[in-house]
Amino acid sequence: MLEKKPVFYNTMYSPVVNDVKVKKILRHEDRYPECQNLLKEIDCNDKTLVFFPTVVGIYNYVNNFLINEPCIEELDAVTKNFLLWAREEIHEDWCVIKAMERGYLIHNGQIPMGTRMFQLDNYEKEGVFNRLLCTSTLLEGVNTTAKNIIITKPSRMSERNNNDADFSAFDFFNLVGRTGRLNQHYVGNAYYLKAPSDPDYNKIDAIRSVKFEITDESKDVDIQKGNVEHYEDVMNFLEELGITIEEYQKNIGSRPRFETVKEIYGRYKTNCSKLISELQKFIDNPQNGRLHLVSELYQIIESRPNPMNSNIINKLLNMNRLKIKTVVDEVRKYYTTANIDTIISTTIRMKSSYIEHIFYPKVLLIIYFMKLSKIDKNLVDILNKKIIEPIDFLYFASSKQRKMLVDLGIYERDVETIVKVIGDDYEDAFELKRRLQDSWDKMKNISFISKYVIQNLI
Repeated sequence: MLEKKPVFYNTMYSPVVNDVKVKKILRHEDRYPECQNLLKEIDCNDKTLVFFPTVVGIYNYVNNFLINEPCIEELDAVTKNFLLWAREEIHEDWCVIKAMERGYLIHNGQIPMGTRMFQLDNYEKEGVFNRLLCTSTLLEGVNTTAKNIIITKPSRMSERNNNDADFSAFDFFNLVGRTGRLNQHYVGNAYYLKAPSDPDYNKIDAIRSVKFEITDESKDVDIQKGNVEHYEDVMNFLEELGITIEEYQKNIGSRPRFETVKEIYGRYKTNCSKLISELQKFIDNPQNGRLHLVSELYQIIESRPNPMNSNIINKLLNMNRLKIKTVVDEVRKYYTTANIDTIISTTIRMKSSYIEHIFYPKVLLIIYFMKLSKIDKNLVDILNKKIIEPIDFLYFASSKQRKMLVDLGIYERDVETIVKVIGDDYEDAFELKRRLQDSWDKMKNISFISKYVIQNLI
């Protein structure tokens, strides 16, 4: 009689074969030229991923190598419409445009959601776009079909010739595994451009056991549990603020780590007089500009001044919802030596995530410190009015319905136009999809990218 119980067999079997071909290079500087040589050898009709450690690496590659390739003479109407929108809304010098004009696509976390969707959709289709330049977003749930991958450097962070951020074997073979797909490519080719200082990788080393730290007793977890009596630094900090652990949990919460909160408080104390001085200027002159206030807040949050980033944030808080192109061109007037790709990518990053997810909550933290310090309520109200309220309005921080549209990939400059048509009282994605479907004929005055996202959704 057979026993009815599972039996585990450990095997390295895979329905596809991932062949790693090591291409040795002599110098770090040879990575991109060798990548170019490989792409000339690979059939242009094969789906090929090219991995870069950083967004800067992709843009350097586009500007120094791809820019010399001829532009595609014939593009379909949809691609032409996307490029027209991107030139008007983002910038004509955007590397995504330069790459697409030459048959390459780009995917990274700094690209707006709708554009990322457009890039991936084009990559998956049959046609001229068979090469995708990407960063480690490929390791984070993006599913693609590829016959080949070129790994320009096995790292998440570093373009330089150092090993500070080298991939583990697990990450390396996870990336290699993006090639080959059952019923499509039974053999996937991975080309590893290996400099002398780059690591060797063995598949056996990629076997990793996963340990769940259910009983993690780290300081931040203990703070949320209220078990802080044995942490002298936490107790001293609570005493300095004049609050209980319950008040800390309620007003600060768990998102910022304790060490981060303490560091921001230290910088707040150091820069408090300057911050108050900037806020006082609005009482003396209600028409005072906001740039210097943003700069003081940025320095408290990030520990160092950055005039260009502060300038970008200030312009992105304009209640008129400026185009990215407008922000980039205005900032460029004052920072003439700054790289245009840096200005564009920084503006997109600030707009897409930084202001909402980093700047906003940390300004709220500073406001809490101001209240504990018994700063004049009028000054606190000014900070709310000049910074918090614009972010709430522009980035939909307090509107779940509008955030749902942005999360779908709708371009945020179209959100209010769409809400006027479909309303803002839907509660889930199913109801949102139904309303978009029913109202499609009325979606006349929205951008190409939002129309594209909605059409794919409905």
